[in-house]
This record gives sequence, structure tokens and C-alpha cells, in this order.
Amino acid sequence: MREIESIVDRVSKGDLSKEISLSHTSTSGKGGDEFSHIARAFNQMLASIRSLITEVQTLSEKVVVASDTGASCHLRHC
Repeated sequence: MREIESIVDRVSKGDLSKEISLSHTSTSGKGGDEFSHIARAFNQMLASIRSLITEVQTLSEKVVVASDTGASCHLRHC
């Protein structure tokens, strides 16, 4: 449980590099099963956030390239 708390705390501070290990959630009984579901959902959320960040970075780079191309064309009176 402490490792889960540590990972959640790190993510809350912007560190998206860690995931909850599902092996740490495999305690016996119903509670362990609930932790497994929460851990999977948390890890899927992290994957979605990482994917979104990558998409934003890619689009930002395209905007910069387009902006640079437009500015140089404007200076040359294209």
C-alpha cells in the first residue's frame, strides 16, 4: 500500500513515469480485487495522459514549423 501511495503522490506532482505494479495489488480477498481494478484504471489513466502529452508536443512542433515557414514566406513576399 505504501508503494501505491508513493506512486500516486509522485503522479500528483507531475511525475508520470511510474505505474502501479499489479503484483502489489494481488492480496487475497475482495479488497485485493478492488485494488487491482483501481490500479488498472489508474495505469490506464496515466497511459492516456502520456498519450495526450505526446500528441500536444507533436502538434506544438507542427505549429512552430508552420509558423516559421509562414514568417519566412512573408518576409520574401510569397
